[in-house]
Amino acid sequence: MRVSAGSLYRRRGSTFWWMKFYLNGKPVRETTEETGEPAAGKAMRKRITALEAGEASIEFRGLKVADLVPLIERDYADRQQRSWDRVEYAWRCHVEPFFAQMRVEDLGSDDRDDYVKKRQDQEASNATISKELS
Repeated sequence: MRVSAGSLYRRRGSTFWWMKFYLNGKPVRETTEETGEPAAGKAMRKRITALEAGEASIEFRGLKVADLVPLIERDYADRQQRSWDRVEYAWRCHVEPFFAQMRVEDLGSDDRDDYVKKRQDQEASNATISKELS
């Protein structure tokens, strides 16, 4: 996980300082929950260090399914799974066009059912569909 140095700012209507940093090239904005600038700077450095060390994660709020692919790839690499090529192919050819722009928090069983129906209409086997969804 690549985290770049961040910056502090004040949001209108908030008593807290906010931090902005980049995680794998995407901007992340979070509250420091601190009212003083020095304490906010310390909180931001602590958060960035924890993310870089893999000791913390970001919430899924606002993330799209496509944003999770680098995390899945890293998991496959960490566990030395050799099937990443197959997963990447399934993602690129079938899963990405259907799910990529959906927000993670909005996913539901109806979306899964719609995907299964679409793939069955394309005559994909149930085993293939199950592997793609996993």
